[in-house]
Amino acid sequence: MLGFTNDEKLTLLYAAADVFVFPLVETKGDVEGFGMVAIEAAAHGTPTVAFDCGGVGDAVVDDVNGALVAAGDYAAFAVAIAAVAGKDLRYSAQEFAQQFSWENYNEQIQRHLARLMA
Repeated sequence: MLGFTNDEKLTLLYAAADVFVFPLVETKGDVEGFGMVAIEAAAHGTPTVAFDCGGVGDAVVDDVNGALVAAGDYAAFAVAIAAVAGKDLRYSAQEFAQQFSWENYNEQIQRHLARLMA
């Protein structure tokens, strides 16, 4: 709804949010591969509530950087939003997101390559 948003404005929006709401809808043939937007939200300290479909289960961990809800359970989704909004998950969300940083990714690649070459 906002259209293009630059990084500065996006940072302000994440900072103003208590929860990133990610109600994925399962669509045949269209798989959410990972849920990078949940990691982006976590990196800004914003926890995510998402339906557990596609690869989002790898990007959201209950009570660490948000909550996962069974796909399509809108009543539980609403409860989870209220519950997550009432918790202080900002620090744990940011800490969780660090494992997906470029620096960490580079270290993992280097470690795997060294193992392969040994």
